[in-house]
Amino acid sequence: MPGEESTAELQAAGLQQLEQESAAAGEQLRATVAQGEQLLVSLQAALSNIHTAQLEMQKIAADQFIDAYTGANTL
Repeated sequence: MPGEESTAELQAAGLQQLEQESAAAGEQLRATVAQGEQLLVSLQAALSNIHTAQLEMQKIAADQFIDAYTGANTL
């Protein structure tokens, strides 16, 4: 029966194509996840820099407040 062989061959070819598409989608997903992880590292570094700068500004403000109210700047 030629119709059954043809159908089996078509199914096998379709399955092979789906497997190839799945593999390609898997690779794309892995690349996207890796890119997302790199972005996360960059964002964490930026947030750390912002936090450090805020702490430094708070220290400067506190030092200025102390100097202003303890008379450290007056003679």
